[in-house]
Amino acid sequence: MLKKTMLAALLFALALPALHAQPPEDMDGPRPEMAERMLKKMQKDLDLTEEQSTKIKTIHEKYRAKQQTLREKIDPLHKQLMQTMMSDSPNRAQFESLLRKLSDLRIEARLVEFDQRQETMAVLTAEQRTKWKQIMEKHRKKFKEAREDRRERPDRD
Repeated sequence: MLKKTMLAALLFALALPALHAQPPEDMDGPRPEMAERMLKKMQKDLDLTEEQSTKIKTIHEKYRAKQQTLREKIDPLHKQLMQTMMSDSPNRAQFESLLRKLSDLRIEARLVEFDQRQETMAVLTAEQRTKWKQIMEKHRKKFKEAREDRRERPDRD
């Protein structure tokens, strides 16, 4: 009994960083409302033309179905992985197989995100791309600082 408990604890400890490193559910590609907010921000900050706005909206719509399909595959697989890990007698081979499938889907989601970004950037002028990169860099720094602040809070359990 003690060996099984130790094995389960060890599997959990080893898998936790991999699971924690996965992006949150809403990072598997922009949700429709997130894409709409991004478009509005781009329109405002980059002074997009009507033609550019229309093209970017079309690009977002093109990738929305792909992203949704991937989310629909990732969510149940993640639940299955957690159930396997937390079972009374976890099967390492099954756990590894699920973890690899989940990783492959996450990679596929990032590639879809990459393709969408490349198409979107191609719509912008060189000046707009430079400005957008600066805006996104500020956003990344702000997000990173907020994440670090959360980690440093003493009230975390």
